[in-house]
Amino acid sequence: MYPSDIHAAALVCVDGRESLPEDLCERFTQGECDAFSDALHAATGWPVVVVGDGDGGHVGWVHAGVLAPTGMIVDALGHHDPADWLNDWAQIVDAYGESDPAYSPEDVDIDRAAIHGWCGSWPHLRRSAD
Repeated sequence: MYPSDIHAAALVCVDGRESLPEDLCERFTQGECDAFSDALHAATGWPVVVVGDGDGGHVGWVHAGVLAPTGMIVDALGHHDPADWLNDWAQIVDAYGESDPAYSPEDVDIDRAAIHGWCGSWPHLRRSAD
């Protein structure tokens, strides 16, 4: 799927002693967090979590990471307190949902990614069987 650089980057984030280079932080927070969360999960077995407006929400999810056994959330930017991570990403969900009269900012939360179809890897990233 991706070259080994994504797996090496995931291990750097899990370790937490180093930061990813700026270009990789940008890559994995602006469009490829799904692939990065898969790599984090593959390296650790920790569950993938997302920030979104829940199952059946109007926006869906906007960012993914993994939930460490310590309760911290790990993504390309490092280790985060869940409340801070939610606060940082909820504003993106709100920006997408604000024009939809059925959208409710109170529905924005951190959920297990399984409610959006994740089960071992994101459905849209799985290799086809051909």
